[in-house]
Amino acid sequence: MAVWSLKLKPYGKQPVTICLAEQKAACDPDRDAPLTKDPAVYSDLTYEFLLMGDEVPRVQNAAVFVNDVYRPAVFQEGRICFGSTRVEGMLFLDCYGYVDLELMLELEDESQLHLFSEHLPVLVREDSLHEAVRKMVRYVYENREDYLFNGLPKPRCLADLKENGRRTFEAALILGEQIAQAYESSYGYFKVNSRFHTKKAAAVEDLERIQTITPATLAYIVSHPEELRQVNSSRGISIGNCMYQPRKTLTEQNVYAYDIYENRVLLDFLKTVLGGIEEMKQHCEKLLEGIPGKKIYDTEYIDSSFFITAQTGKMLEEGRKKLSALHKRLIRLYEMYSKIYQMPGRPLAAPPKATPVFMLVPGYNRMFARMHQWFHFGIYDFENESFLFSLADISSLYESYLLIKLGRYLESRGYVLAEEKKCEYPVPEKWKYKNTRIPNTFVYGKGQERITLYYQPVLYDTDRREVNGIGLYRNNSILLSDDHGDTGEPGSCYYTPDYLLKMESENGDRYLILDAKFSSCANVKKFYVKELAFKYLFSTSTVRPEDAISGMCILYGKCGRDEPLQSVYNQTVPGRRITPLAELLPLMEADTWQEQQEKLDMLFDKLRREKADQKQE
Repeated sequence: MAVWSLKLKPYGKQPVTICLAEQKAACDPDRDAPLTKDPAVYSDLTYEFLLMGDEVPRVQNAAVFVNDVYRPAVFQEGRICFGSTRVEGMLFLDCYGYVDLELMLELEDESQLHLFSEHLPVLVREDSLHEAVRKMVRYVYENREDYLFNGLPKPRCLADLKENGRRTFEAALILGEQIAQAYESSYGYFKVNSRFHTKKAAAVEDLERIQTITPATLAYIVSHPEELRQVNSSRGISIGNCMYQPRKTLTEQNVYAYDIYENRVLLDFLKTVLGGIEEMKQHCEKLLEGIPGKKIYDTEYIDSSFFITAQTGKMLEEGRKKLSALHKRLIRLYEMYSKIYQMPGRPLAAPPKATPVFMLVPGYNRMFARMHQWFHFGIYDFENESFLFSLADISSLYESYLLIKLGRYLESRGYVLAEEKKCEYPVPEKWKYKNTRIPNTFVYGKGQERITLYYQPVLYDTDRREVNGIGLYRNNSILLSDDHGDTGEPGSCYYTPDYLLKMESENGDRYLILDAKFSSCANVKKFYVKELAFKYLFSTSTVRPEDAISGMCILYGKCGRDEPLQSVYNQTVPGRRITPLAELLPLMEADTWQEQQEKLDMLFDKLRREKADQKQE
C-alpha cells in the first residue's frame, strides 16, 4: 500500500508534516515517513500544501476538503495552492477546535483515491470569542439530555435508575455503586447463612470419634506407625505381647460445601462487575488522553480545542476518580467473598438461571435482581461522551447549540413538543451524507398551529414526502464548485440544510430553510450567501403548488452583542418588500437569552408578515 503524507506550509511559520490514510482515523504514527510531533494549524495564516509519496506522479488533480467543506485549489506536481489573495489562502479562518482534512485525488487511470488526515487542533489568538465558546460548550453539555439524547432524564440517585432508562455514564456509576452496596450490606448474611450441601470428606480424627472403619482408615494406620500408642485393652493391634491403638486416624465425615450453583454465581457476578468497572475506567482514561492539557501553545497562539473539550474532560476526570474508588471497593468485596466460599470466581457470560434458591430466598433474590439489572444495562461504552468529543470541530458544536436554542425558543413561545424521533433517511453508500446519531425531527404544537423542526434533513431530487413529511425537492442538477461526489445524474442530486422549519396551515405549508455558519457576518456574505441562495432559493421547490418556501436564514456565531438581524437585500425601494426572505441572524452566547429571544422574535415576525402578504396576493 502506498504511503502518503502532506506538508502544511503556513506563511511565516515552520511547516508541519502529517500522515494521510485511506480511512478516517487510520493514520499510522510508527511508519517511516518523517512526521511532525503534535501537529496543529493556524486559523489566521495563509497556507499551501505539498503532497508527498511515491505515487504523487500518478496524481492528475486534487480536491481539498476542510471539515467536509470544499476549498478551491490549484494542483501542480504535488503542490496545492489556494486562491490568489491572502484571505482565500486562510483555509482555517472560520475553524475552531479541531479540523479534519480530506483529499480527493484523481489518478492518471481516471480512478479516485480519498485520503484523510488525523484530527488537527486549531491555534487561535486570544480574544473575547473564547469565553463565548466556553459558554456555548457548557450550554450544550448542560442541555444535551433533553435534546440530543432522546430526552430521557439523567438519573441523579439510586432511586431514579430504571431498567428502561437511557444508558449514561452516571447511570453506569449508580448501578455499580448499587451492586457494591448490596454486597456490602449482605456480607454478614452470606457469611453465616449461605446455602450449602453436605458431602463426604476425608479427615484425621481422634480414634474415639471414629464411627466407621474403611479401607482408607486401615491404610492410614499402616502408613502412620507414629500414631500408635500402647493400651491396656484386649482390642487393638497386637504386636508381640502388647496391644496398640492409633491416637488419630483417617475417616470420612459429612462436611458443609458452599460450591453450589447460587454461591458460584454470587462470586462470578462480583468478578464480572469488577471487570466491567475496570473496562470503563480504562475507556475513560483513554478518552482523557485525547484532551489537551493546556491552552497555551506559544507566545502568540492558544489551542482552541482546549475550550471545547475542557468541560467534557472535567466530567470524565470526576468520573475516573469515582470509577477508581468503586474499583478498589469491588476488589475488597471480591476478596471477602472469596474467603467465604473458598473458590475462584469466573466472569459470567449471561444472566443466571432462575433457580428456587434465587427466587425464594430473600437474600439471594435481592442479588439476583441486581444481576439481571446489570446484564440488561450492559457495559457502558461512553457513546454520549464520544459524541460530545465529535463536536470538537466548531461547526458540529455550533449546529448542536442552535438545535437546542431553536427548540428552547419555540417552547418559550408556548409551543409544546408533541413528538420527537430519529428518522433514517435512505441514502446510497456513495453519498457523503451520514444520518445523525441523535433525534432529528421535532414536532411542536400550540392550539391549531403545528411547527416541525428538522435537523440535517435530506432534500431529494424527487417527491419523497413519504420519508419524513418534507414537501421540498431539488429542482435541477446544476453543480456548484463544491459539489464533489455529486454526479448530477437523476437520483443522485440532493441537498442537506442544517435545519428546516415547516409551518403547517389549512392553506398550505410554509418552509424556512436555515443554515449554521460559525463565521463573521462579513465572511458569511463573502463566502456563503451566493452558494446557499443558489441551493435553497433557486434550486429548491415545493412539491405541492399550495405550499411555499418563505425563504432562508443563515445563523452565524462570530458576532458581538450589538449585531442585529439583517436582510441580505441591502438595496430596497419604498413600499416594496422583497421575497423570499434571505436573512442573516447572529446567535451566540455573547448575548443574553432575552436578547437571543428578541432576535428570533424579529425573524418570526418577518415570517408572519410574509405569510400575510401571500394571503393578500
